[in-house]
Amino acid sequence: MTVSSKNKKKFLEMLRENLKEELETQVRTHHKILSCEREELRKALSQEVERFRRRKPSHILGVLRGLSWVF
Repeated sequence: MTVSSKNKKKFLEMLRENLKEELETQVRTHHKILSCEREELRKALSQEVERFRRRKPSHILGVLRGLSWVF
């Protein structure tokens, strides 16, 4: 009976460690994915800002006038 309980205890400890490692791996993966998504959004936003800056003010005003709720 004691051998069985020792094996059970070892098995549960091993299982706990494996689950802990798996959780840590999933957390790291999740953080990496979020970091990549943030970087992609930052890049897209900076491209849109640059496109907006290159526009002539007259073009921007024309677009704004086309929106009925602005003027």
